[in-house]
Amino acid sequence: MLDKDGRNALHIAVSSGKVDAFRCLLKHVRPAEVVNRGDHDGDTPLHLTAKLSRIKSALMLLKDRRVDPCLLNRVGQSARSIVEERVAAGEMDTYLVYLWEELKKSEASRCKNQMLPSVATYQSLRSPRAASDNDKYFELSVETYTLVATLIATVTFAATFTMPGGYNQTSGMAIHADRVAFKIFVVSNTVAMCSSIVVVFCFIWAWRDPVKFKLDQLTWGHRLTVVACLAMIVSLMTSVYLTVLPSARWPAYLVIAIGACTPAVVVLILGKEVIYVPL
Repeated sequence: MLDKDGRNALHIAVSSGKVDAFRCLLKHVRPAEVVNRGDHDGDTPLHLTAKLSRIKSALMLLKDRRVDPCLLNRVGQSARSIVEERVAAGEMDTYLVYLWEELKKSEASRCKNQMLPSVATYQSLRSPRAASDNDKYFELSVETYTLVATLIATVTFAATFTMPGGYNQTSGMAIHADRVAFKIFVVSNTVAMCSSIVVVFCFIWAWRDPVKFKLDQLTWGHRLTVVACLAMIVSLMTSVYLTVLPSARWPAYLVIAIGACTPAVVVLILGKEVIYVPL
């Protein structure tokens, strides 16, 4: 089925930015002519990803052998030449440059002996403009995540040597070592510290390949930070449970209730952004 602009469901998924819906459609749509169908302007879904900077959708299409990167729209543009036109106009964005490189590779391997727009050089596309807002966002993200992960690692590392309830002065063992809540504390505290350490190391190496980092590792760094924060909440609840419950029940249960509600409140405020970093 097509809309008034000649676009099918794949076109709509790309234009709306629904990556999960687009991934689902690619799994269930079989005919190659549907995947490569052009709208009234001759733009295939791949052309639209280039026009709208849908990087993840574009990479999914390039991995699909049914997709033809050699197709031209009604004005004689390939997806690669559309990206070149945008970059030459001043949109010197690392996402676009990465997509341009991937489209060039795809054309070089699959479009031999076909008449396509000439390929621009990287030097001809370079813009004298300062770093884009996207690059500034990247720099702030690296600094913020590194700071947060370092703080979590520091706090959880310190908690390892200040076990809830303290130590037995004779044997040196933790007083609550035989309780289930203590075991949960140890595991959650370890998960929080190790997750944050992984984030710190990943972000230290971010500058080595910023484009790849922004597309892949930034998302994983975000998710590991979320895991570390959740694990830290669990370690807080279990430590309060171990140390406060014997003398006062209601404060311990209140802390557990607040801790359990914290993730729900965050999800209620931010929605899916809690898990996904928007590209």
